[in-house]
Amino acid sequence: MAIPLATTTVSIYGRRPQSLNDPDAEGYDPAPPAPTLRASGIRASITAPGAEPNAPQQADTYAFRCDPTNIDRFDLIVDEQSGDTYELRELRDSLPTTWGLEHHVGTLVRVKGLNP
Repeated sequence: MAIPLATTTVSIYGRRPQSLNDPDAEGYDPAPPAPTLRASGIRASITAPGAEPNAPQQADTYAFRCDPTNIDRFDLIVDEQSGDTYELRELRDSLPTTWGLEHHVGTLVRVKGLNP
């Protein structure tokens, strides 16, 4: 139950956008709660745009793989080695799901000026 090649470890902070907290928000409601630490020390791989064949080719989008853990869309991912912060946009389970290679595959967008 691990990714084949981990290049870093990450911390995962739970966060929900304002639209998910209150769908009828007018934009002047109180800010959503601060992100909370959900997991740390998770083995992962964050790949730069264009470096992975099936990854999206947008300049600010990164391919992401991590060991199975409790993670949801819009969570903040902090690279523990570089300190960079990303927001998880897409997430799915890997294929194949046999031979102990189960892991999550996703897409990240780099977030600047926001530290959990």
